[in-house]
Amino acid sequence: MSTRLAEKPAAIQTAARQNVMIVEDESIISLDIKSSLLNLGYGISGVAASGNSALMKIEDSHPDLILMDIHLKGKMTGIDIAEKVQSDFQIPVVYLTANADDATFQQAKLTSPYGYLLKPFGEKELGIAIEIALHKHQQEQIVKASEKWYATAFQSLHESVIATDEKGQIIFMNAFAENMTGWQLSSVIDQPLVEVLDFHPPARSTVVEEAQSTVSILEAVLNGCSIQPIPHKTQLVTKSLTHVSIEGDAAALRETSGRIIGSIFKFREYEDRASTATDATYAQAPNVTALSESTTLTETIVTTERSSQGLEGGVTVDSLEEYSADDVELVAAFVKSIIKMESAIFSNRNLVASSGGGVATLS
Repeated sequence: MSTRLAEKPAAIQTAARQNVMIVEDESIISLDIKSSLLNLGYGISGVAASGNSALMKIEDSHPDLILMDIHLKGKMTGIDIAEKVQSDFQIPVVYLTANADDATFQQAKLTSPYGYLLKPFGEKELGIAIEIALHKHQQEQIVKASEKWYATAFQSLHESVIATDEKGQIIFMNAFAENMTGWQLSSVIDQPLVEVLDFHPPARSTVVEEAQSTVSILEAVLNGCSIQPIPHKTQLVTKSLTHVSIEGDAAALRETSGRIIGSIFKFREYEDRASTATDATYAQAPNVTALSESTTLTETIVTTERSSQGLEGGVTVDSLEEYSADDVELVAAFVKSIIKMESAIFSNRNLVASSGGGVATLS
C-alpha cells in the first residue's frame, strides 16, 4: 500500500494582487479607504456596512484580508464578525476604530487580530498595516502546512511515534502508537507522557532498572542526552494492562539554535532477529542510498520553512546510533530532500520513499 504525500511547499506563493474587503458603516470613510487601497495596488473584494452583509460577502468573495471597523450600526459589532471570520474562514482581520480606550482594545485582542489602526490614519500607515498582516498570515499558513505534512509522514511509519513538548506533555501520537498503547491521541493530548507510557524491565529481569523507566528516559532526553535507548524486551503496559515487549529509542527535539523543545519516542514490538533471515538487512538499514549525493543521514533534520526570504526556524531530531534500523531517520532524510527540492530515493526493510518532479511518495 502506498501513501501519497503532497510535496511540502517551501513557501506559499502570494497573488500579484491581493483583494481586501472593507467593513465600515461610514460611507465617506469607506470611500476614502477604498481610494487608498486602489492607490496602494490592492483589489477591492467588497464593501459592507453591517454584520450580516459582511458575512455574506466574505463567504462569496473570500478576500485575502478584511479591514474591520469595530463599532458598526446594528446588532453585530466588528468584533462579533471577526470571531465568526476566525472560526469559519481563517482570513486575517485588521481592526479600524476611533476609540483608543483600553476596554475596546482588550476585547478586540481576544480575537487575535492581525492589526489595529486608530482613525484617522494615512495611506502609508494603512499600507504598512496590511503588508504586515498579510505577511504574518502567510507565515502561519506555511507553518500549518508543514505541521500537517509532518503529521502525515509520521502517521505513515510502521512503528509507534509519540512526541512531547519541553514539559513532557504529549503533543503527537501516530496511529501505530494508538493501537499499541490502547490510548487515543484525543484523550491524551497535553497529558504527561509518564501517564501513558508505562515501561517495565524485561519479563525475565529480576532487577528493577531505573534507567528503563519512562521518567528517567524522558528526563535524560530533555536534559540533553542525544539518544536514550529503550532496551530490548522492555515491557510496555498498555491501557488494558496487557504487556507488550518493545524496543526503540528516545531523542530530543531541538530548534535549529540547539534549544530543546521536546522529545520524540519511537518504538516497535520486539523481534528476535537472531532467528530471522533479515538480520543483515536490519543491521544495515540506516545506510540508505540517495540519488542525490548531497543528502546524508548523519543528522536527522526536520525543518519548518518560515519563508522563502531567509526567515527560517526548524526542529532537529538528534542523530541516531549508527546501526539503528530507524524508520524515523529515513522519513526525516526524505523530508530534507523535499525541502531542498532534490530527487532522491530512500529505502530500508520497512519503507520506500522517493521525491522529485513535484511529487513525493512514501510506502
